[in-house]
Amino acid sequence: MRMWIQTYDIVSSFFGLLLNVFYREIRVQGLDNVPKEGPVIFVAAPHANMFVDGAIFTKYCPREVSLVMAKKATTFKYAGPLIRGMHAITLERPVDFAEIGKGSIKLDQYKDHVNGIGTEFTKQLKVGGQIALPDDYGSSEILEILSDTELVIKEEFKGFKALEMLTQPNGTPYAYLPRVDQSPLYKRTIEVLSAGKCIGVLPEGRSHDRAELLPLKAGMAIVALSAMAENSNQDIKIVPCGLNYSCAHKFRSRAVVLFGSSISIPPELVEKYRNKGQDRKQACGKLLEIIYDGLKSVTVTAPDYETLTVIRTARSLYRNFHGSGIHEELKLDQRFIDGYMKCKDDPYVQAMHREITEYIRLLKHYGLDDRQVHQISSRGFRTLALLLCQIIILVLCFILSLPGLILNLPLIMDTHFVSSKKAEVARKSCVMIAGHHVVATWKILTSFRDIPILYGLYTFIILLLAHQYHWNFILNSGIFAPINVLIILLAYNYYVLIRLFDMGFDLYRSLLPLVISFTSPQSSIQHLQQIRDKLSNDVTGLVNELKTKNMC
Repeated sequence: MRMWIQTYDIVSSFFGLLLNVFYREIRVQGLDNVPKEGPVIFVAAPHANMFVDGAIFTKYCPREVSLVMAKKATTFKYAGPLIRGMHAITLERPVDFAEIGKGSIKLDQYKDHVNGIGTEFTKQLKVGGQIALPDDYGSSEILEILSDTELVIKEEFKGFKALEMLTQPNGTPYAYLPRVDQSPLYKRTIEVLSAGKCIGVLPEGRSHDRAELLPLKAGMAIVALSAMAENSNQDIKIVPCGLNYSCAHKFRSRAVVLFGSSISIPPELVEKYRNKGQDRKQACGKLLEIIYDGLKSVTVTAPDYETLTVIRTARSLYRNFHGSGIHEELKLDQRFIDGYMKCKDDPYVQAMHREITEYIRLLKHYGLDDRQVHQISSRGFRTLALLLCQIIILVLCFILSLPGLILNLPLIMDTHFVSSKKAEVARKSCVMIAGHHVVATWKILTSFRDIPILYGLYTFIILLLAHQYHWNFILNSGIFAPINVLIILLAYNYYVLIRLFDMGFDLYRSLLPLVISFTSPQSSIQHLQQIRDKLSNDVTGLVNELKTKNMC
């Protein structure tokens, strides 16, 4: 047991402070699944939040973890020192050394042959590297370079968009990704595990905002099997960790960190890995399947975002759900998705899917979520009194928070501008939907830059005013006056203001049903509530039927 404070502890505490400001609630479940000693590989998914995922995982993991992260991340102006302070193991990725290819490429009549237009394959490319299409539409390893304008690839490009780009008369631009020797990385991770310590991996390899997991990278399987093959006496455990957000990119949203049951590496896979060749490849593939199943048990994944939205609405409609926390909702979402995937071809289930989709469209029209539908009450004095009372409290919250809002307006505008620009760039990738995976990270990184400047300026202005108007309650602190002013400013803005924000947001959400009670025709409200009641009965009946068949 360590009896002294290390850099790791300081940075971890700093992460905790940041996360408690940005997120309203972070719950941790399954800590009893984490081995208290011995080597452990933590695999966390989905990678929905760029640098923030690593911060949450490191802060709330009960053991000290060396995260495997892209070396490029350590070059970020503000995040880099923090990443280095967390004992991160850096990974050099081919994409970080990408070069724009000269000329353009197109497909030959043979799909594993690529022709170049104005290219210099023999000078610019090397066997073992990769050629990549724009916007992540595909990449393939180079097997053989036949000439400056012809090469052979390992796997043919797939997907409509990739084929469309490669069959244009003038071809398509491309990038060259050189081969990177990862043996130093594997050596370092095996050393950490051999010492009985822990490493953390985000196995999807990149952040994203999709509803399903991206294909897992083989690196973690290679590390685990290599370490076991070198030392058969050590028992390396793999612990899946689900990083589940209510709305990952939004300020004051919620998160659940869920640790799943530890996975033991089957001895037969270690033996197959020792055999090399095709056996080694099969061993890695089988271990990846085991890890993927483990991750599915701690995350909510769906074929697409629309299906995930329908599942979450169905869970809200389900009458027999009495859970009140995000963790209970997560577990029920998992069960609903499992049941849906088993019987999605059933005509009744498909009809239910269409009805819920139409109901979601109706909710968007009114600006409501499902839980607010029955909060819409009939017009009357009691409803009017409640509406006026909540408006008064909301106005009071706004007045009390107004000084803080004005002080933080430059920060709010800058973080929104920077994160929106980064999301716009990220959206160009074919594996992204809205680019939300970068928003929280860039809001926090921008705050790193802006807060010291902004609050340093405010402290300077207050001290000038204190000297001019003889505010002795400030000046009596002497050389500690700047520190006292800064502490008061930060305490107000990052405690009082945040509490007022939470209260005001809750009041605002509760106002909407009351406003609709007075602004919408009663017939429309009753129709919406009738639709909800019917769907709730149908969903509950369907779930109960599937439960009797052990399908949900």
